[in-house]
Amino acid sequence: MARLTGPNYSPEEIEALREFMFRGGFVMVDDFWGQPHLDDMFMEMAKIFPEREIVKLDTSHEIFHVFFDIDEVAQVPGRMVTWDFGGFMNLDDPNYPPEVYAVLDDDGRVMMVANYNTDLGDGWEHTFYKGYPTKSSNDAYKIAINFLIYAFSH
Repeated sequence: MARLTGPNYSPEEIEALREFMFRGGFVMVDDFWGQPHLDDMFMEMAKIFPEREIVKLDTSHEIFHVFFDIDEVAQVPGRMVTWDFGGFMNLDDPNYPPEVYAVLDDDGRVMMVANYNTDLGDGWEHTFYKGYPTKSSNDAYKIAINFLIYAFSH
């Protein structure tokens, strides 16, 4: 089966990412839609952390409450997937639930998050585009602020 997406990390990139995260760095990857893309993301992350499980974070995790209280992962529309360019899905499709996955260090600190079936980057990028939903931009900023404060404080 052909690869669908993903960075296809080189050995040097894998080592640099591992060292960065083990030294306290935080990495966010964004904008994976549908199971094939999620599988591909898992494959790439397994190259970096073959000994670690990728876990789905639920909204009880501290990262969702470090500044804003986020009780539901918002599905922020992606321009190519859900709006404007006739993407392959509609927002709030139960077959594409928005989720956040993470890789944790030995002390439980989140080193990496991956946003699935949501596109925070488009929420930030299209803030001033009249056709983009303001609520979606606000949701994208809220989770990003939580990620930043968590990264700076853990």
